[in-house]
Amino acid sequence: MKRIVVFLASLMTAACIVRAVNPCIETSRSTNCLQNASVSLAAITWSPAAPSGALYASIQCVGNNITASTTKTVVNASQQVTIHYSNCPDDVLPATSVAPTTTDTYTVSGVVAQSGSGLSATFTSSTPGDGNVRFNVDATMENTPCTVNSPVTVSGTYAFFKVEMITPAGDPVNAAVQSGDGQNEFTYSTANPGVLTINLKAKVTPGGIANQIKDQCLFTVDAIAGSTLAWDAANPGGKPAASGDNLLATVTFTTLPGNSTDFGSKKAAVYFNAQKQDEESYEVFYPKVQKNHPSTSSNADWPNWMFYWLQSVTPLGSPAPTFTYGTSSGFTPGTTQISLSDGDAGAYSAPYVTPTLYGIDNFAWTVIHESQHYKDWCDLWSNNYTDWFNNHKGNGGPGDDKDGDRISNSTEDVNLNGTYDSGDLYDWQNYNTPTPGRPSSILNDFEDWNCQRDTAARGDHSKDWGDPGMQHKTKDKYDD
Repeated sequence: MKRIVVFLASLMTAACIVRAVNPCIETSRSTNCLQNASVSLAAITWSPAAPSGALYASIQCVGNNITASTTKTVVNASQQVTIHYSNCPDDVLPATSVAPTTTDTYTVSGVVAQSGSGLSATFTSSTPGDGNVRFNVDATMENTPCTVNSPVTVSGTYAFFKVEMITPAGDPVNAAVQSGDGQNEFTYSTANPGVLTINLKAKVTPGGIANQIKDQCLFTVDAIAGSTLAWDAANPGGKPAASGDNLLATVTFTTLPGNSTDFGSKKAAVYFNAQKQDEESYEVFYPKVQKNHPSTSSNADWPNWMFYWLQSVTPLGSPAPTFTYGTSSGFTPGTTQISLSDGDAGAYSAPYVTPTLYGIDNFAWTVIHESQHYKDWCDLWSNNYTDWFNNHKGNGGPGDDKDGDRISNSTEDVNLNGTYDSGDLYDWQNYNTPTPGRPSSILNDFEDWNCQRDTAARGDHSKDWGDPGMQHKTKDKYDD
């Protein structure tokens, strides 16, 4: 028995020696895909992002940037390799992860043409329009039976918009418009108090997004001192309403300002997210012949032209003369009162003046002319009509008025030799000296003297904001 056991042990040792000398012989390998790879893209993130449900995913005003980006999620493949032997059982190796190779690109099309690598794109446009952003991932698998979905894309739409003022617009000085689209001249109403109404309008390009951006837009207009600004109930604070592709708002000013300089050139603008998109000029006028200016008991009956034009003319004399409105024009000696009338706002052929004076030019000439009379009365006769009439008229002293023309003898007879000769202003003994070129409308020396000193008097056209007037419609045309 002992000999048999030893024999069996020897056989087992020999078998082990044969196995070590002859290892497993690999005949092939096979790879099995346990799970395919996958690639996905998240929804695009936009800056700025449009409100949910909007026509475009992002909207931006021209000249500013839009940024679009996305993120990529990659799930690797899982595979398992099996080794086959000719003389041994198969070996199954542990599963391994295999990553796909990816290439990321983007394309911006439409009003902007731009492309590049990566999953983020920033772009801008100076032209309004819309378009599409597309992100693309191309994925491949190498040396594996596993597959990957490819290409993977995600896209969205954008728009660059432009907001342009329609009303007001243009050049109110050289291309004035009084109504409708493009209106750039606005006049207070004839009511008392007067109301100025401005209907603002701006167009949004491209179409279809005015309603989308209206809550981010705002109209502004210049203030008018002394006049109360109020936005329409539909436009609180200048916030527009949308109508088609237009933004609309109405603003009013109630009560005419007290100063003529508060009329004239103004600005209106439209903003998007506090950024100015457009700005246009317009002009504000008062109704010329109405009487709805701010008033006191002394000037309530003055027409607007008289109230505002007097602010542009400095009358002669001290203390300053006072003014009233009546049916004729003239100075009343012995008072400070000068009366003005409707004829002073129209046309007048003044003595020694060519061409004919119109509007504020006529008015300024009249104010200077009548206040010259006032000043002369103050300088020559202390503005005391009774004293002149009782004590000087018809008398021959140097301080008297021999011919009663209201010019003192010493002023007319400069050398006081009692003779009308060279160097004298007028004949001191002739009420209406027949000087060369004297218009027939002049009836005495006092009037002639005045007219000859006032030939250069003209109004300041830049301060005539009456409708009609020198600044309204056709520049320097008084009745337009």
